[in-house]
Amino acid sequence: MGEHNSLRLLALFLFIFIVVSISLAEAEILMEYDHPNGYIVPEKYIPINGSRMSMLIYNESRILIVYYHWVIPQSSKFAITFLWMDYDGNILGNYTFYNSSWNWTTLCTRAITDGRYVYIVFITSTESGDDLLAVLKFDPYAGENGSVVDMFPIPTQIDDLHNETGIGDLIYYNGYLYLAGAVARTDGDYGGKGFLCCMDAQNGDILWYDIEENQSNIYEVTSHTYIEIYNDTLYLYGVWTPCMYVQSDLKLEARTLNGTLIWRKIWGSPNWDYSYEGNGGYVGAEHLLAVRNNYIYVGATVDMKLFNYTADNVSIYKFTLDGELVGEWKWSSNLADGASGIYVADNGTTYLLGYIYDDYENTHTATMWILHPNSTSLKCYAYYDGKDARYMRIINGKIYLLGHHYLIIFSEDSDIIVAEFPMIYILPILTIILTLELKVRVFCNREVIMI
Repeated sequence: MGEHNSLRLLALFLFIFIVVSISLAEAEILMEYDHPNGYIVPEKYIPINGSRMSMLIYNESRILIVYYHWVIPQSSKFAITFLWMDYDGNILGNYTFYNSSWNWTTLCTRAITDGRYVYIVFITSTESGDDLLAVLKFDPYAGENGSVVDMFPIPTQIDDLHNETGIGDLIYYNGYLYLAGAVARTDGDYGGKGFLCCMDAQNGDILWYDIEENQSNIYEVTSHTYIEIYNDTLYLYGVWTPCMYVQSDLKLEARTLNGTLIWRKIWGSPNWDYSYEGNGGYVGAEHLLAVRNNYIYVGATVDMKLFNYTADNVSIYKFTLDGELVGEWKWSSNLADGASGIYVADNGTTYLLGYIYDDYENTHTATMWILHPNSTSLKCYAYYDGKDARYMRIINGKIYLLGHHYLIIFSEDSDIIVAEFPMIYILPILTIILTLELKVRVFCNREVIMI
């Protein structure tokens, strides 16, 4: 009888082990797809009432944040502000660029610098009702907090065939500004075409421009969303949409400094893939292209389906400088995940910034996905007090993260709280264990009485 009871008791304990193991495995799977791996508790929070924010490190002691914002709430009056901070997040001063006769002034690009001047692209509606698209040149040393010292208009009608110009990004190199975007046509082919131009940074003269041609004999829509320069080569990242808008793919190109195409790669899922935010996004992604340590990194919102706000996922792709795909990492949840920015640290750690959008609850959660060197998967960390994460820099070991109307400062080592196991699963598993333990006690006591 004793040996028989021992076998029954052993079988019961094996049952407990299997149940707990399955519960842990299910929890791990659910954590991967429904829950973040942890959350961010910043050491400092600075509210900034602005949109399309980007950040520059200046003079090894100051941070310059550039954004646009309402001058008169709920109106058409907007301004562009250059805000100075020290590394502790203390505001040192600001300069605001505003024309009261203009309407809907909006930033089109991030801010970039040549080491002295700062350049951005904006668009506005002038007093005559015409659109003004221009590069704004800001001198940090003019006046107490800097000043706009020049403005270079960009033709909205670049030639007789293309009557609308949009700029999404720019970069400075050796006295020139390279601007990337798209242009629209006047001949009935109403889809945008990728646009690239080179501008003299001293006087704003456009030296040359290139308009992307169709990849095939079918109707296509293309754009250059972001641009970087590395080893005297232009790298452009954007989208390619074939005929009938049945899907949208991602496009990566390398070009010479005079715009000649070196190689082009087009790839994507069977659904809609974007080089910018997806469902539930705010005002467009800040920057999803980085070229570091002889590799190209791009972020994307992928697998989008029309009218389905639970299908969106985010991905990081890694390419060689020759366009060979060497790595792909995806995060999938049961909500709408969107990518807004990417940053690659000196040690190779890659940060993908964005949000998770719950269409049913109409809520956004700022999110940072981290890919550590030699890792096979993304780690997801949420900042619950923010609606999205958009742009970041690392200074002296601390992360400076811009989101929708805020800047937070934190250390990855101490201010990211890792919750590798969701707390909501602990109670059910403990209940199972305690229930089974009680059954074992009853079983054992009954057997003892029978003896």
